Amino acid sequence: MAKQFNEPFLNQPFPELGFGAEFCAVTEQLGYFTPADLLQVSTGYLRRLPGFSASLLLEYVRFMEKRGVGDYLDGF
Repeated sequence: MAKQFNEPFLNQPFPELGFGAEFCAVTEQLGYFTPADLLQVSTGYLRRLPGFSASLLLEYVRFMEKRGVGDYLDGF
């Protein structure tokens, strides 16, 4: 069962949230379209995906921390 989140922004598409073009292209190619999608897997798993570089992981983690939901990463 997928994890559910109360914060509406977690269900918004990455381009609407201001993520960079490379991040949006890579996540779309991998089948992830919102932060809630990425929260279904660990950051370690993401790092092993083709094209999901350390810089993209950092962009994701910084976004989550800036929005106050960094504790959601890797299963709360």
